[in-house]
Order: sequence, then structure tokens, then C-alpha cells
Amino acid sequence: MLSKTLRIIHKFFFYLLTPLHLFSVLIFFISNKKLLNNNIIFPFFTWSFGHQVKAYDVASRIYYPKKISLIEINHPRNNEYLSECYVNLEQYKFDSIFFPKKHPSNIAKSYYLSLIYLILNFINFFKQKKYILLEHLKLYEIKRLNKINLKHFSNKSNSIVTYNSLTGVTNIIRSNIGKKPDLPIKYKSQILKKLNRVYKNFSKNKTYTILLRRNRSDEYYDKIRDGGNERKYIKLINKLKKNKSNIVLTGDFSQSFINKNKCIDLKDKKLFGEIPFKVLNLYFLLYSDYLITQHSGAWLPSNSRGKTTTIIVNSFPFYLGTHCSKDRILMKNVIYKKKLLNVKDIYEKQNHRLLRLGKVDREKGYLLKENTDEQIYNAVFKPKFLKTKFDNDLMIHYTKTKVLDL
Repeated sequence: MLSKTLRIIHKFFFYLLTPLHLFSVLIFFISNKKLLNNNIIFPFFTWSFGHQVKAYDVASRIYYPKKISLIEINHPRNNEYLSECYVNLEQYKFDSIFFPKKHPSNIAKSYYLSLIYLILNFINFFKQKKYILLEHLKLYEIKRLNKINLKHFSNKSNSIVTYNSLTGVTNIIRSNIGKKPDLPIKYKSQILKKLNRVYKNFSKNKTYTILLRRNRSDEYYDKIRDGGNERKYIKLINKLKKNKSNIVLTGDFSQSFINKNKCIDLKDKKLFGEIPFKVLNLYFLLYSDYLITQHSGAWLPSNSRGKTTTIIVNSFPFYLGTHCSKDRILMKNVIYKKKLLNVKDIYEKQNHRLLRLGKVDREKGYLLKENTDEQIYNAVFKPKFLKTKFDNDLMIHYTKTKVLDL
């Protein structure tokens, strides 16, 4: 109760200082007046890496080769090097004395975003040729494939709701619209030089990046898409070693696990020196041959670049899919009334409609269990694909990602 009261007081005093906030935004525009030279301006803030990738990718591709002034309000979960992968995005970083660069305050930063739009709309009012002002969520509506609303289960309202379609992202990627993201050569050459010095056949061998994602909050979907026990990847890692593949372990693997398995570690200063971790992260997401991970924003650069085969393991919910048809999805095990539920039945039987929309109803006998080491191994080396139908109000109906049988 005390913390809630303090938050209310903090908000009150923060908004009370609106004239000062507005002044700091005006100072930003005066200091960065060059951004007004481009006719397209994209003020941006989000707390999600995945949404950052989708927003930059769609904006860059749709308007390529036209230059876009990207006003970036950074969040710790964003990647500040991502815009460098798009040749037509010109980045202008917005900071304020009211929050340091690494501060995660969503309220403050969202408010500053609205003030930036306010000033740009004010400028537009007096311009004959208006600036094109891009809005993050509205970009998802461009070139979308679905003509009906997509649905999913909302835990907050305990009901089925419609949501922003991402089929436009699928369409843009598969149609090769615009220019694909590409890490600047200054980073690529530096990284490859260091890797080839330590691993003589690095460039010749296949690279497998395994990214483990743990749940980071008690939010419904965040909690149940956890990547599972890291030891479940040992069988896969041992096979990759036997094949003399390059193996990268990143994300939420423990340092002791990475060290014990002697895989490439993005935090290894002896190997990579002062190359920023987030640059290394982008490199392996963009250029690995295979990415094994869970449902999160991490696989989006791989999809957009198109080189990588992404294999999603421990996947949930069932209504999602990736944007590349060559990718594979291994769903979590669903126990229904104490028996393992067939994936085909989940997609095709009407009594499991709420489950495929994302509702895990324990009272009705549903329970999620993480994939076994054997299932993860088979997803990579012995894939068994499932032929099934998807409801046309599910995202996966449009992405047509390959679903693996358990």
C-alpha cells in the first residue's frame, strides 16, 4: 500500500514539472535540428526488444531508401546498436536530466514520447509539406495478411480478445520488401577476426546459437514461456560438439554451465575484448546458421535477415508462429487429465479451442510441462513435422510455421 501511495506522489510531482519536461524536449530539437531535414520522423520508445526489432524493421523496409529520423528513447532491454543495422535509419538519442540513460522508468519515458509528438504536430500545423510521423503500433497494420481480427486469451480480463496483428511483419519479410538488416562491416570484421584467431575453422563450420530465456516477471505469458532446465540442452550440445559445430550459449544460461560445456561465451573478454555484448548478440542472431530459443524478441533479427533457421522449443502459446516458413516450433508438453495431449488434437478439436488461444485452465485438467532433452534433440536432428489445420483467427494460420510433433 505504501509503495502504491509513493508511486502516486511521484507521478503527481513528475507531471507538475511538465513545463520543465517540455523545455528539455525543445532543447533536444534545437540541439538536433538536423533531424528535421528528413521528411519522415519516427519517435520511438518501448520496453521490449522484440517490438523494437519489429518497429525498426517495418519502418526501414517500407520506406527504403528514404531516410528516416529515428528519435530513440532508450530502455535497458532495447539494443542501442540495432538502428545501425538499417542503412536508412538516422538515430537521434533522446535523454533527459529526469532519467539517466539506463533508467527503466516507463511512465517518464512514455510521457516524453507524447511531448515529442506534441511538438512535431505543432510544427506540422504550420508546414505546407507535412512531416510523415510514424507511430510504432500503427506500423503493424501495414500490408497485413489477415482480413479478420486475430484473437488470443487475455489473463487480465479472463476472456478472448483481439490484438494487434503481426501478419504485416510476416508479409514484409517474406516479400523481401526493402533492405534486410545487416551489421556494419566495422563490427563484423572485428568479430570474425577474433573468432577465426581462436577457432581455426569457425567460418567453415555451421554455427548454432542456443539462447535460453527465463521468465522475467509474473505476467501470465512471460511466466509460462520459460525455457526450462538448462541441463535439458546437454544432449544437443554433445551432438553438436561431435559434429564440430560452432556452439554459442547465451541468454539465461548460468556461467558455470557455459564454462563447463566449453562453448562460445559472448561475455568472454579474453575472446572478444571490448566489443560490446549487444553488438555480439546482434551478430549471432543475424548470422548463425541455426538459432535454438524460446518465444521472445530474440528470433526476430534472425527472421528478418533470413539466413538462420530458427527452432523454437518449449513454445507457448499455440496461436503464435515465426515469420519464416523454414522455421520449426516445438510446443511445450500439455498434460490433459493426466495424459499427454496430441498436438494435432489441440489445433483441430473444438474442446481445446481456449487452450490454443492461450488459456491453460488447471481446473479443467490442463498442465504445461517443459520439453525433454530427447524432444529438444529431435527438434534439431530428427524433426517430425505435423500436418494440421489452424483457425484463421490465429497468427500461426498466416505464418504457416512448421509445427513439430512430440
